[in-house]
Amino acid sequence: MAEDARRQEVFGPKFYIETDSPASSEWGPEAFALKGTNDDKCGFVLAHHESNQTRLESEGNVFINAASKGKKDEAGLCLVSWGGSIELISDKARVGIKALDEIVLESSTQITLKAPRIQIGDQALHGTEEITLNASRIQVEAASGNLATKLGLSWGAKIAFGPGGFLGAEVVEKFFNR
Repeated sequence: MAEDARRQEVFGPKFYIETDSPASSEWGPEAFALKGTNDDKCGFVLAHHESNQTRLESEGNVFINAASKGKKDEAGLCLVSWGGSIELISDKARVGIKALDEIVLESSTQITLKAPRIQIGDQALHGTEEITLNASRIQVEAASGNLATKLGLSWGAKIAFGPGGFLGAEVVEKFFNR
């Protein structure tokens, strides 16, 4: 890309279009870009790079509104990645997903939740009322906690209910329905 191929069309002090910019960034040189700002000097960039990456960047908030006249049974906003992953990253705060009706997570192999603590449901007013687990097989592994105790997986339950425990299997079955 030669410097003489670079072109800028300026549409006032707040907006311009640029093509063939030789300046490089972590995405490579820009093939073309729409760049603007506002009175607060909050910038906006929509650029396509020679590295085949397209970048949408805003120093302010970004809102995408879709399907105000769409149909309820159709996808109002669809993000598709044909050749890679899709990642939502929030470096300084949370990621929230809300729906009026239902949230469906679907995968052909596995859904993994990773965190030091995972909470399902809440006890707030009008919070979670019921949790249903449906599967051919449900595997629970725990050394402590009330679920481990209820399922007889805790060390205390193993002492009381396990082989040679001070409560025999017949007593456990009769009184605790295990």
